[in-house]
Amino acid sequence: MNVEDWQDQNGRYLSASLHWLRLRMQQLEREERTASGRAPSGQAAAESQWSLDEIDVELAAAAAGQREIEPGSGPAGESTDGTAVEPARAKRSFWDRLFGQPASREDPAGPPEPGVQGLRPDLPTLLRQAASERAEAAQMQPPPALLMLSYQLGLSEFERDALLLCVALELDTRIAALCGCLQGDALRAYPTFSLALRLFDDPAWDALSPQRPLRYWRLLEINQPGATPLTHSALRADERIAHYVKGLNALDDRLANWLTGLRGPAQLSPSQGETVETVLWYWRHAPGDAALPVAQMLGADSQSKRLAARQAAAEMQRQLYGIAADELNDLTFLDFRVSPGDEVAAGDTFGEIDSVKATSELYAPVSGTIEAINERFKNEEELPVINSSPEDEGWLIKIKVSDPAQHAALMDAAAYAAHCADH
Repeated sequence: MNVEDWQDQNGRYLSASLHWLRLRMQQLEREERTASGRAPSGQAAAESQWSLDEIDVELAAAAAGQREIEPGSGPAGESTDGTAVEPARAKRSFWDRLFGQPASREDPAGPPEPGVQGLRPDLPTLLRQAASERAEAAQMQPPPALLMLSYQLGLSEFERDALLLCVALELDTRIAALCGCLQGDALRAYPTFSLALRLFDDPAWDALSPQRPLRYWRLLEINQPGATPLTHSALRADERIAHYVKGLNALDDRLANWLTGLRGPAQLSPSQGETVETVLWYWRHAPGDAALPVAQMLGADSQSKRLAARQAAAEMQRQLYGIAADELNDLTFLDFRVSPGDEVAAGDTFGEIDSVKATSELYAPVSGTIEAINERFKNEEELPVINSSPEDEGWLIKIKVSDPAQHAALMDAAAYAAHCADH
């Protein structure tokens, strides 16, 4: 499947999901209104009732296979030229809908003709049909963006639908009014955890936890002013996530200024090709639910390493990005994961370093035994020394090398200076 076809099918899935969501919200409104025996009032009634009336008309027309008929200026059931037309709910301006009285549910011309009442669809039936259409649209391969995101980040079905609710606010103008109606206040025309817990099947309170994907990966933005409970705080889908769900997979604007794209396949020598095949073998044989293993390119020829990395990423249909070491300025924290006496292999992670902009893992350049770690960097005030004196006071660990050939393959100071000048 090419990109254009995938985007078309992703749009079909998203459209089916939004249709299902609107019906589900309307069903919940009717259930709760019936159970409580009360109706919305005031401005909330004007705005939310307009939305529900509009959906009623849309669904009735869809069920009957008819378009919505524009009312003429003549009496009900008659156009301006005197020809008969089917009864239709009179349209109102946006401002009338927003601030005026709710449209009457009774036809001003009197009761409908026999058979017309049957055009109003049965909402539970329509909801089941919409769920079936959504499930059918989800069978596409590769899967829709929302489902891929759910698989990759471990979202439950409830968390996936809660995210859909937040994305829908950006895509469908009717969702805000429905949110206000369901929360009994036109000013609360936004998703909340409380609304999601009422709206979707298998609600899970732990979805609110900072350790669960919605908050851990910051898929949602939470606006929690003052003493507002978390469950009643406004939710909004992160802009990057909303674009991704729509099928627009572009680099996050917050990263664009300090990442450089390394694009496309490269022309490789036979030895470089062997390196790429080795990397691909490990990636392709990684467990399906595990992160791909880190591939560290070793050697003095930086251009060859870049070419091999580009080719490996292209083979996996991934975009490769580079970041310069000087972007890791303003260091804030260094965590050593090894102690003197530990054994490490080339490429093993021995620590993690945090800056204002990023968190980066530190990899052992050679195999051997850890002889010492630089204890001074346990004091965060000393961290700037890593950048100011990387070859002297800024050393991190000392390794007793077990394979001299690995050490010989590393760049000396002159080679590294030349490498930095070229890049």
